[in-house]
Amino acid sequence: MEYFDFRQLRLDVAFRKLCRKLPLNAETQQIDRILETFAVRYWDCNLNSIFGNADVVYAIVYSILLLNTDLHVAQGEHKKMSRSEFIRNTMCAIRAQVNMFNDAATRSSPIAQFVGTKMWYSDIESI
Repeated sequence: MEYFDFRQLRLDVAFRKLCRKLPLNAETQQIDRILETFAVRYWDCNLNSIFGNADVVYAIVYSILLLNTDLHVAQGEHKKMSRSEFIRNTMCAIRAQVNMFNDAATRSSPIAQFVGTKMWYSDIESI
C-alpha cells in the first residue's frame, strides 16, 4: 500500500485507483484489512483533509463499498439503496467514529485523568 500515492486525490478517486490495481474479491476479513490499510495510507497522504482521522476515512470507504455491493450484487425483489439512505447510513458511521475518537481523547487527557482520581473526589467533598 505504501507505493500508492493518494496525495491531493478525492477519496472516491483514490479508492477507484486502489480497486483498479487490487480487485476486492476476497474474504470479508481480507477486504476489511485492505480497507483499513487503505484508510491509513489515504490519511497519511492527506493529513490536512476534512476527514479528521483514518477511522473516518475507513467508515466512508466501507460505506462506498456497501453501496457498490448493493448496486451490483443485489438480486430479486431487493430495493436498491437510495441516495438519502446512503447519506444517512454514512453520516451515522462517521458520527460513531468521531464520537469514539472524542471519547478516547477525553479519557486520555490530563483533565480527564485528574477528574478520575480519588483525590479530586475528596477535594470536592471538603468544599
